[in-house]
Amino acid sequence: MYLRLLTLIRELEPNRHFLKLWGSQLLSLVAFNMVNFMLLIRVYDLTRSSTAVSFFVLSFGLPALIFGAVAGVFADRWNRRTTLITTNVLRAIVVLGYLVAFDSWVTILIITAIISTITQFFAPAEGALIPELVERRRLVAANAIFMVTMFGSFVIGYGIAGPLSAVGGDSLPIILAAIMFAAATLFCWRLPRRQDRGEVVAIRQAYAGVFSQLKEGLRLLRGNAEVQYGLWQLTFVWATIGVVMVVLPAFTADVLGLNLREVSRLIIIPIGIGMLCGGYILHRARRQFRVRGIVFVSLLLAGLSVIALGQLSNVTGWLAEQSLDLGLSSTALQQLVTSLASTLLGVTLSIAMIASQTLIHEFAAVEARGRVFGVLGMTVNAANTLPVLLAGALTDLVSVSVVVTTVGTMLLLWAIVSRLVIAKRLAVDTPQSGS
Repeated sequence: MYLRLLTLIRELEPNRHFLKLWGSQLLSLVAFNMVNFMLLIRVYDLTRSSTAVSFFVLSFGLPALIFGAVAGVFADRWNRRTTLITTNVLRAIVVLGYLVAFDSWVTILIITAIISTITQFFAPAEGALIPELVERRRLVAANAIFMVTMFGSFVIGYGIAGPLSAVGGDSLPIILAAIMFAAATLFCWRLPRRQDRGEVVAIRQAYAGVFSQLKEGLRLLRGNAEVQYGLWQLTFVWATIGVVMVVLPAFTADVLGLNLREVSRLIIIPIGIGMLCGGYILHRARRQFRVRGIVFVSLLLAGLSVIALGQLSNVTGWLAEQSLDLGLSSTALQQLVTSLASTLLGVTLSIAMIASQTLIHEFAAVEARGRVFGVLGMTVNAANTLPVLLAGALTDLVSVSVVVTTVGTMLLLWAIVSRLVIAKRLAVDTPQSGS
């Protein structure tokens, strides 16, 4: 799969304008992820409260719920190159505000919400610009590169945030992010100018158009069990990722007993590597197994990996009782189990996400895909809110191990229940459906 990715990059190499857009995407996503993870740690440092971390996660998730869909409408009416330049400049400026807000977690939340809101207008303009820069026959290659870059930016951004903070303090990732947003601006500046200047649209009119399209998307989902299945699975997986982000600082401090900046090497980087490997595994497994079966097994394994993290002391204790001569101390064994479970979690979640999205691509009507993904964006962000808040509150009230174990158990139950319910609805499907 990744050799194919290199082939796709070579195929698009002559298209200098696409490479500029891709460079802008890579720089801005790495900067965004790097800052988010560093601030996740900072908020926990300031408050020692997982509830506060929940509010931080929501501060960059809720703007997507409020502005995500309407931003797409504006992206179709404003000059896209100008939108990309403006949003990158604004983010380069606003991100520097963190330098004077390090001691106030509430101010950190406000700045994060502002940056996330700006990003809602950057992303759809970027996506809509691809067909203008790339020939039709090369659109698949361009989209594949952008999707892999999204996973890769997570690995890079979250992976280097902790080490950078440990080496140069929390201000270093902020300054570097501002530089990266500025560099992304320069990439966008060199994109070709378009003659159209866009169209000014009233906010009320934009929202009316968005919600009418979302309603139409919901109507089209009725009776399409395959697409509904994919949407439900993606929504649940993203909610799980939100919860994992909330409990991560407390897990690192209370269970592993480590400096929060060390979470990258033990959990984040293994999860990211697992996500990248998951695409290759799915590429192979898809030839032999049905998509729904792949999602089911992936969620089961994801649940077991999360339970292993929640019961880390019991798992390492059991391994020690088996007289396994690994030559490791109890602490080293605990860290090894954490990294292995995190890698498995990354593999299984990425497989479940990619396979579920494949179902949507295969079974959603071509003319309705945009509206279906609009519904997905709204449901994912809406579904994240309550679990994220509950995870933070329960971690503060009980213990992080109990919360992590509960999340893993819910993943197992969700895999079983969704498999049984969907199996009944799809029992009449023909074998050649390919799912």
